[in-house]
Amino acid sequence: MIAPPETRPTTADEPLAPDDLLELRFVRDAQLSPDGRRAAAILSRADRPSDGEFFELVLIDTASGAHDPLVTADVHVAGPSWSPDGSKLAYIRLDGGPPRICIHDVATGGIAETAVEGGAPQPPLAWSPDGARLALTVTSVRPPAPGIHRITKLGYRVEGIGFVDQLSQRIDILEVASGAIACITEGLGNCSNPQFSPTGDRLMFGAIEGAARPGGGSAPLPHILHFADGLVTRPLGEDWHVTTTSWLPDGRRLLIFGAYRSTLAVPVSVLYTFDLDTGAFQLRTPDLQAQIGMRVHEDTPIWEISFTRGLEIIDDDHLFASVQAGGETQIWRIALSGPPNLEPVVTGNRACLLLGATADSLLFLASDAFRPGDLCLARLPSGEEQRLTALNDHVLAAWPQLAIRHLPVTSPDGLEFDAWCLAPKGEEGPLPTIMFIHGGPFLAVGHAFRYDFHMLASRGWGIVFANFRGSAGYGEAFQRKIIGDWAGRGFPDHMAVVDAAVASGLADPERLGVWGASHGGLATAWIVGHTSRFRAAVAEASVTNYATLYYLSDLGDGFARDLGGLPHEIPDMYRSRSPLTFAHRCTTPTLMLHGEEDYRCPIAEAEQFFRVLIDVGCTTELVRIPRCNHMGDAHGPLSARVGQNEALADWFERYL
Repeated sequence: MIAPPETRPTTADEPLAPDDLLELRFVRDAQLSPDGRRAAAILSRADRPSDGEFFELVLIDTASGAHDPLVTADVHVAGPSWSPDGSKLAYIRLDGGPPRICIHDVATGGIAETAVEGGAPQPPLAWSPDGARLALTVTSVRPPAPGIHRITKLGYRVEGIGFVDQLSQRIDILEVASGAIACITEGLGNCSNPQFSPTGDRLMFGAIEGAARPGGGSAPLPHILHFADGLVTRPLGEDWHVTTTSWLPDGRRLLIFGAYRSTLAVPVSVLYTFDLDTGAFQLRTPDLQAQIGMRVHEDTPIWEISFTRGLEIIDDDHLFASVQAGGETQIWRIALSGPPNLEPVVTGNRACLLLGATADSLLFLASDAFRPGDLCLARLPSGEEQRLTALNDHVLAAWPQLAIRHLPVTSPDGLEFDAWCLAPKGEEGPLPTIMFIHGGPFLAVGHAFRYDFHMLASRGWGIVFANFRGSAGYGEAFQRKIIGDWAGRGFPDHMAVVDAAVASGLADPERLGVWGASHGGLATAWIVGHTSRFRAAVAEASVTNYATLYYLSDLGDGFARDLGGLPHEIPDMYRSRSPLTFAHRCTTPTLMLHGEEDYRCPIAEAEQFFRVLIDVGCTTELVRIPRCNHMGDAHGPLSARVGQNEALADWFERYL
């Protein structure tokens, strides 16, 4: 196994350094074998010299908890996938040579490797029901032609990917016995997420003409290839925004996790079943006062899979799903036939991302406010839990101890919502306090780990954070309360959070800071233009000008939908909703913190606000982080993750 990193000598009263983040190890993915006896898990830790990470693929015996390392060292491993009978484990290996698919024979220990030409394979890997074939997505980026780069249509760059006008995605099928591999989706656009039907006679995949936009916007629609005649059909129309689609075991119905005719900028996905014979669909999660999926705004690498995992189909009648319920991410059993029925089975003050399931066991990643995720197994129906990894106990034992406190908040219009305060254990306050505002705005905070919270709180500061209107976990009606004016409608909620923290004796009213990322950066920029209550502010990955955001963001159409039109159609709306309009009022020392490769909220958003603050003589700086995209603080290179921490700590130490 990968040796634990050497830990910095830390005492309980010594603050965490920005690069202490690199002491932590993370579960990056895991799959439960069909019989529930083994889990295949991918672990990682920092490799400081390379500004990258070491990866390890281990097999975990779920009865004894014993770990058997399968792949170690500086190798990128992804997409573990068990064959239907559990005899083989497939995974992707990327280590500087040709990308390859590896198939490990559990009984013999042998590993067969097949090189993938013309691109890089990416998860998920999909087995045919008989275990004879493996379907995979292959992504390739053609190098630009010499000379000028001619762009002819929108969607030429996408957050998390970059320029995509030279990108293509195809589906290959690997014959396991022979190692032969061939593309089956030539001419069908960009294709991804293959899944064999339960009978193996069809293959479903997502396809889109351009490029999918993670986090919203254009999304692939499901297509079905019929192997008998090569016919490709598309079961759903343009009215659907599909997050994922899966076969149900009967092979006649599909499970759709998506939204139908949504008017939201980022549609709220719910669960439907869809009958392929009749075209009828049925909502399985009506009146849901929660959010399917894990929607916590994290700063750890788990962000990469939190939006793609969390649903596990057991049979035709029910599935298990991660569900954002207030500040907790729980696991629920959801009926797929008969009357709608939703039953929580794994709960608690934590965030639980479901990674695998059998009829009597659930494999999930559990984190809370005090520790990053560890793999756990829940036995059903007893609910007895077993912790399969303890990756960071030796590190966390030396860290300053913190405590979390729930803080109920009521906004001026009577809206009630949840907030929390994380502070040094034993400190009752009032403390200098930083309010963090999460992104989205359709994400959430709560009982989940953020390293930057720990780093800041270890300096003696309180960190308050809230699920204001628009947050996930309280139903779509709660999310819609922020539509049309994200900054203006959220502002009273944010001020109410500060009021509650001060009134409870937790926060020092003379030493308040505010910081937010993405939507939280928008909210922070709005706040400093409307009040001088805060001594320091950090707007990270922010939005400041809706007009330029529409023209430059890869998700511009979504913002236009939220505001109700295009910039030239409703210019007053764009101006009145933009923090830049009010930036000249700012007197708060304000740091603009931004990744240079952010295409969701391009760095021009920070540059404009920074210029206005310079013009009016307000204390400000612009920190540009190289090789950092919109979520680079969670899954970017180590230098980007540490750089974000350094900028935060430095600014608040100077001005708070």
